[in-house]
Amino acid sequence: MPRISIVIVEDHAILREGLKALIELESDFVIIGAFGSVEASLHTIQESQPDLVLTDLVLPGRSGLELLADIVRLSPRSRNLVLTAHENEEYIRAPASCWW
Repeated sequence: MPRISIVIVEDHAILREGLKALIELESDFVIIGAFGSVEASLHTIQESQPDLVLTDLVLPGRSGLELLADIVRLSPRSRNLVLTAHENEEYIRAPASCWW
C-alpha cells in the first residue's frame, strides 16, 4: 500500500520538528518536506504533489491562507490540514475561495 506523503509548513522549528518526528513514527506516512515559510515550501509542493499539506495559518511573509490558495493552483489534489492556536475570527471565517 502506498504511503501518504506529507509536507509540513510551520514557522516554529520545535513544533515543526516535533510534528515531523511524531508523524515519522507511523509507517503509513512519509514526510517529503518540512518548511518554515510559504516561500520555502512552494517548490516541493508543486514538484511532489503531496497527499497532505499540514500548515499553520500565521507564517512569516505570506500567510497560511495564501498558501492554501497556492495549493489549489499548484497541487489541486493535495488535501490541507490547518493547525493553529489562533482564535481570530478573520481566519475562521475566511472565504471559501481561500480553502478550495
